[in-house]
Amino acid sequence: MRIIIVVWGVWVSLVSHAYEGGSSCDLPEIIKYQSNQYNHLVCKANDFHKQGRFSEAILTLENALDEEIFEEPNVLLFSRLALLHAEYGDKKKSKTYLLKAKLSLEILYGISRCDLDYEFTENIQMDNLYDQEVIGILRGKKRIESSVAKEIFFRMCQENMVDFYQQNFDLNGLLDDPLVTLYLKARETVLSK
Repeated sequence: MRIIIVVWGVWVSLVSHAYEGGSSCDLPEIIKYQSNQYNHLVCKANDFHKQGRFSEAILTLENALDEEIFEEPNVLLFSRLALLHAEYGDKKKSKTYLLKAKLSLEILYGISRCDLDYEFTENIQMDNLYDQEVIGILRGKKRIESSVAKEIFFRMCQENMVDFYQQNFDLNGLLDDPLVTLYLKARETVLSK
């Protein structure tokens, strides 16, 4: 009887610990140096997806989007959500998430940039400044106007959240990045539906 209890205890410990560190699944959206609810939810959604439980996977990833990540913008899930919505048959939401994924990746890799003067906006309500087109997201010198730009701005453009992520990528390095690979897969799936 003791052996059964010990084996049961070890099994429960392993199963409950599986999601905690985020190491139970090897997805590009996992924040490897953090052990948090975000990683747990991403891995759980991945399990739901593998089981064909799309609505549960979507809901779990959308909950993960609400989790705070230490010193990083929480934007890495948009491509996977676009893919899941396309597989689930929701074309409108899949396209919306694909737009969010594209703009987020453009900012992460320096193709687009946040236009924000921290000194000027310090004591002024940022929401009003965005609506007045004083701050925003730029691609080149042109302000990006899209249905998702404001959300992405507020997720990514505060307190230099993406400065550490932008690296000197060459084109091959960029195309080999797992987040870009996932985006391209989602794009292909969304556009083929």
